[in-house]
Amino acid sequence: MIIRTTIRTTIRTGTATTDPALRGPGAGQPSGPKDSVGMSVELVQNQGEKMRILFVCLGNICRSPSAEGVLRQLADRAGLDVTIDSAGTSDWHIGAPPDRRAIRAAKLRGYDLAALRGRQFTAEDFDRFDLILAMDRKNLRAIEALRPAGNNASAKLFLDLIAQTGSDVPDPYYDDSFERMLDLIEAASAALVTQIAHKKERHPDPDGAP
Repeated sequence: MIIRTTIRTTIRTGTATTDPALRGPGAGQPSGPKDSVGMSVELVQNQGEKMRILFVCLGNICRSPSAEGVLRQLADRAGLDVTIDSAGTSDWHIGAPPDRRAIRAAKLRGYDLAALRGRQFTAEDFDRFDLILAMDRKNLRAIEALRPAGNNASAKLFLDLIAQTGSDVPDPYYDDSFERMLDLIEAASAALVTQIAHKKERHPDPDGAP
């Protein structure tokens, strides 16, 4: 059975702190909260299967691996069993670790990106993932250009989740804006976790899986 759930969320965002009880040295936890109303995102999933989410940027060394690391921690904290991955639309950094600056900035907030490796987005990813989240409009266009005929996987801009419709997560590669990047990624990831949790409440796994 295919489950389609559209949810409008109110999230609480802020600067991350470290919780040593979580996987790795800690996990980002929003603090100094403020309310932000996010956009509706349709979550399409086969009942009884994990939600499968893919983040995509250009090189898969800054923005998308950071989003993968953040969402993994937040999903773990919320007790959600979700498949999370990241990729780049270019082939520049296949097999490479994230940018050392991204690794360092994430580590300061309690996220471990060191084991991640770059890969290129392919048309097969439309079948492998339920939700594809692009970091900017240019990469969303590149993703859509590879969509197979008849495929209905959801491909969206990541920041649509926090009411920044049509906005891009800035690429920190050239200007070192890694803190701003992480602020946005944490806020949008928190919104996504809220949506997934609400979907599970409305459509619990018939086998009782978390």
